[in-house]
Amino acid sequence: MRCLATPGCDFLEISGAGAFAISHEKDCIEVDPEPGARDRAVEEALLGPAFALALARRGIFLLHASAVVLGHRVIGFLGESGAGKSTLARLLAAEGLTLAADDLLAVEGIDALPHFPQLKLGTAAMAAIEGLEPRCPLLGLYELASAEEAVGIEALPPVSAAALLLRHTIAGRLFDSDLLAAQLDFAAGLAGRVPVRRLRVPRRMNVGGEVLRCLTRTHGRTWTLTD
Repeated sequence: MRCLATPGCDFLEISGAGAFAISHEKDCIEVDPEPGARDRAVEEALLGPAFALALARRGIFLLHASAVVLGHRVIGFLGESGAGKSTLARLLAAEGLTLAADDLLAVEGIDALPHFPQLKLGTAAMAAIEGLEPRCPLLGLYELASAEEAVGIEALPPVSAAALLLRHTIAGRLFDSDLLAAQLDFAAGLAGRVPVRRLRVPRRMNVGGEVLRCLTRTHGRTWTLTD
């Protein structure tokens, strides 16, 4: 992957997918697929790093996170690949919550933008997400970690919280100096206004109800699923 930032456009080249021209002013991304590239590879590059760069130029940052809606607000789960983000979100959806994101969570200020296309979801799941409000306040963000037995939650200090958000910003390593400064402002501002915690979850498939009870206690009230 190679990226060139110019005053008016970012040029991104991804092996196996193609080249992408991302204008700073126009609401479009020009795509030149690599000969023989699979449609899926082009789509993943477009809706991953290319779209992440385009959104960042507009003050919207894309987090590597899955999310659910609790009380008309969004809770996001961050972690490395294999941490269980998608699994936990779907277990909570089975408990009656609404899925808001699967692996890609767009955030502007302290609001989640759930209508972002989700590569891993089918038509029915995307239709449910598109029925949500286009902007939903963030209730909290959680770094997933494994636990031996019980679910547990611990707060992260502001510096650790901001570092977590920086680390899980998609395409952050492609940002030029201007975007890096904007990303730092975003992470510091979000960590200062939205609770960022670590959520320890046992690796078992019947943990959804326990996590939901822990989350509702942490956020200060018992939410009804239609609240």
